[in-house]
Amino acid sequence: MHKKIKINITIITTIFTMLLNGSIGVSHAEQQHHNQQYLNTPAAISGFYSPFNSNANGWIVSEDHLWYIESSNYLTTKGCGIKILGACLASVNHINNYPTLTYEVRLKITGPGWGLVMVRGNPTFRDYRNEWKSGYQFWYDNKGNFRVHKINNYIVNKLKISTTTAIKKGMWNTLKITAIAGKLKYYINGTLVWNMTDYSSLPTGRVGIGFLNPETKIDKLWVDWAKLSTTVSSIDE
Repeated sequence: MHKKIKINITIITTIFTMLLNGSIGVSHAEQQHHNQQYLNTPAAISGFYSPFNSNANGWIVSEDHLWYIESSNYLTTKGCGIKILGACLASVNHINNYPTLTYEVRLKITGPGWGLVMVRGNPTFRDYRNEWKSGYQFWYDNKGNFRVHKINNYIVNKLKISTTTAIKKGMWNTLKITAIAGKLKYYINGTLVWNMTDYSSLPTGRVGIGFLNPETKIDKLWVDWAKLSTTVSSIDE
């Protein structure tokens, strides 16, 4: 039995093959103001663990998309499919800002959609395609593909497009990003698949989870848990 979460909005956008690019109970107008002002909020002093057993406390979700706590164990969504000019990305973001972090999410996709985790994001959207203004994005699909993108002022820079055998196709996968200063590393199921250095423009921001799907009738994203620490291990420094 599905239990619908009463959640609010943050939106991200993208075009499916080209860009890949709550607080609970808060009104849309209040959320828009909150999104615009979020960079003035001090970074959180501690991390979080979200098992999604009965709630999604601390997470903000797009009002255009249905997200549920399913079977008292998973955060799920079918996403929002295709709109007039391209695919729509359903997303959630955690309410605090995190500069230094180790962020992990265990998730599973059914169908040909793309799962996503993101860090240092700005969830200010500009149109119906649900586009974030900035952030680092880490994508994967059930074909073994992954992508790393950087978005700055709605401009997408595709940093890495590749494949990896670390992806368990059609099964649960854990995506992890570590970030300290300008150093970021990207892991899938414990395997380092990409690392980068970028001191240019995105020192802090929100973390998020997203789902880009071409067909809402068959695709679904399942999130088992998400956790964040405000430190990184010595190997990731």
